[in-house]
Amino acid sequence: PSSVARSDDFLKRILFCTDAASSLVRDIGLILLGKCLIHRRHLDKQVYRRVLARVADEAVIVRKRAMRTLKDIYTRNDSDDMKSDIASMLLTRMKDPDDGVSDLAGQIFEELWMAPFYESAKKESVRQQLALQKHVNLFVRTLRTGTFPQAELENFLRGILTKSAKNAAPNYKVCKKMV
Repeated sequence: PSSVARSDDFLKRILFCTDAASSLVRDIGLILLGKCLIHRRHLDKQVYRRVLARVADEAVIVRKRAMRTLKDIYTRNDSDDMKSDIASMLLTRMKDPDDGVSDLAGQIFEELWMAPFYESAKKESVRQQLALQKHVNLFVRTLRTGTFPQAELENFLRGILTKSAKNAAPNYKVCKKMV
């Protein structure tokens, strides 16, 4: 990570690896990029679109790694544009031909969009209400600008609200508060 701070050339080489012909090299490039971003968070906005492109990669391992990296980027940043783009991309992966990828996309989406609000659905403070309102605004923004099939979001919500879902009760409370 300190090498990235000293030289833009180092970051360019890592980004070059994320576009390599070999899926193993692309995966290693994403691993290196993720490690660098943990220590150099200001680079998130500069490189997240490159990571978004890897979510549609032909290799399953690269798609999964890119989604995990995007999850980290999402949690570290406040940019609504960035968060909306990441959420939209995760929604498109819920219909992935590989079950592992689609399950991971749903799991990450639930962790990012529902789990942070489990506590605020139980008790109400002004701070929690404002956070939930901001989240609802992001939700609406993603629906308006997203390039995903809206049926994917509907299927996701149905899935997390079914009685057999792991977190059905807290998910229901969050959805109820959002509405």
